[in-house]
Amino acid sequence: QTCALPISHGDRIFLSKSKDEILSHLADQRENSSPWLVQKYCENPMLLGGGGGRKFDMRVWVLVNDNFDIFLYNQGSCRTSCEKFDLEDLRNKFVHLTNHSIQEGHPDFGKFEADAEMFFPEFEQFLDDSTDFNMREDIMPQIEQVVKTTLLAAKARMESIDGVDDYRSFMLF
Repeated sequence: QTCALPISHGDRIFLSKSKDEILSHLADQRENSSPWLVQKYCENPMLLGGGGGRKFDMRVWVLVNDNFDIFLYNQGSCRTSCEKFDLEDLRNKFVHLTNHSIQEGHPDFGKFEADAEMFFPEFEQFLDDSTDFNMREDIMPQIEQVVKTTLLAAKARMESIDGVDDYRSFMLF
């Protein structure tokens, strides 16, 4: 199973089991349209309890200063889905996409977590109660590595954007 994603917000995200459908979709895009990312869909994600096992994504805040020093805030949040995870219906965005802009349209928005969001202390408790994973030892080191690798890979591009390479304070992501 594969997923094709535009740049942001989940507005045009679609999931498909069909390589041909994805290639056809990409071929139909206008020249100079938004770039698309195609990736394999995670078929066996870690799921939250309550509601029968729901997907979530994690959000962290990162500050990059004018020396390109990277600072990761030790708190973050998990955006949660309103419906039980199920691979049968990939078109059901309430199951597969945890964007607030999508989830807030579901009648159960906020039923399991306020505003379909769980902050790190609550997520840490979930890990302690339900898994063998530890937030500080298992999860955060991976987040730190992904953030560092991603920002360093994008450094030249970020510094070449008009108006960005001459900043004198910081950027917050």
